[in-house]
Amino acid sequence: MKKNAPKPKQDPSMLRNFSVRSAKQFAQQLAQQIGPEIAQKIGQKIGQKIGPEVAQTLGRGLSSGADHLAAPAERLVYRALPRFVMEIARRYFRLEVEGLENIPKRGSGIIAPNHSGYSGFDAFLLGHEIHRGTGRLPRILTHHFWFLTSATAIPAEKVGFIEATTANGLAQLKKKNLIVLFPEGEYGNFKPTTKRYHLQEFKRGFVRMALETQSPIIPTLVIGAEETHINLAQLRFTRFLRGAVLPLPLNIIPLPVRWKIIFLPPIHLPYAPSAAEDRELVRELAQEIRESMQRALSDAVKARSNW
Repeated sequence: MKKNAPKPKQDPSMLRNFSVRSAKQFAQQLAQQIGPEIAQKIGQKIGQKIGPEVAQTLGRGLSSGADHLAAPAERLVYRALPRFVMEIARRYFRLEVEGLENIPKRGSGIIAPNHSGYSGFDAFLLGHEIHRGTGRLPRILTHHFWFLTSATAIPAEKVGFIEATTANGLAQLKKKNLIVLFPEGEYGNFKPTTKRYHLQEFKRGFVRMALETQSPIIPTLVIGAEETHINLAQLRFTRFLRGAVLPLPLNIIPLPVRWKIIFLPPIHLPYAPSAAEDRELVRELAQEIRESMQRALSDAVKARSNW
């Protein structure tokens, strides 16, 4: 055998065909050889550049034999990747969160934020911050455009999006889940930037859901998203499709504006479930909540110079 024999070239297809089972076995063998404590430290060392949470995840994965590698590929794409992207986003926007203690630790609840920024970043970050701060996985009621094709519907469902219908909202609340519902609908985040932080008319479905399921409403303020994506105008296509509106954006890449999310104290409506059928009462309650949120939002925007 020649001492200086050239090393065989690695076939790239070997990496492409490297199975999840092989990856799991390799990680288990590595953990057995070096021990869980060292494996933990390796994971933390690798993750120092991308934050302590990712570091801990890596450490736990190695020390336990990397069981997460045995999950389907879609778990990495649709669960791990969105979380990683959201961690980058929260640092990019220098996100600050207040009032997490106002979110119910158990049982149903309706998170009702102002809707801003045409991209829908507010929905993603709200869901991420609720899960990050409370451990609960909220269901986010979103525009039906997300569900027009499987290419968008599948990843949307994986990150907790469901189509914004009354039936879907009630079903989740009756299961004692949290839901995120934007009372302004698309008229909120598709409004022109010139109307930023001016709440549009609230749809009243969230009040009916709260009454019917006896769920608290947690008004929520999102500040900063209005300036992240500049919207020049709101395009209405009601002539062709009832209620259809679209934005006319100026920028695609989000601007690095500082964000703040404030969860206000919950509102418990003192009415029986049958009150959901009282249209006038529902309208008045929605209007009162909107006016209260507008005052709080205006005050928060004025105080932004002190951040």
